[in-house]
Amino acid sequence: MLEVLDKSTAEKVALVKTHLDIGTQMKEYRLSLCINEDALKTQILNPGDLPPCTLHAKMRLTERMINMLILAGMRKAIPAKKFKVFCEEVEDVVNTTTLKRANVKSNTVK
Repeated sequence: MLEVLDKSTAEKVALVKTHLDIGTQMKEYRLSLCINEDALKTQILNPGDLPPCTLHAKMRLTERMINMLILAGMRKAIPAKKFKVFCEEVEDVVNTTTLKRANVKSNTVK
């Protein structure tokens, strides 16, 4: 505590502001935690425990299949130029057969 007495007034003010900011943040965190705990007390069912709706299940399945295709291409250690062509072919197949939108292209492959 004695080292605080040796500091200039500006340093003391900055130190007090820092501690006040930390105290304010702690109050906000505590309030947020209390609000969350109160909400959990009144919650009847956790939405994460419910089965996904058909739309989301299909979207996740499609995303998983696309991911598996890309990973299969990466596992074959295709050179960079051939990998870009591979990605374009996968994109074409997914757009035409799965998503039924042949005219939409991604901007990620250049």
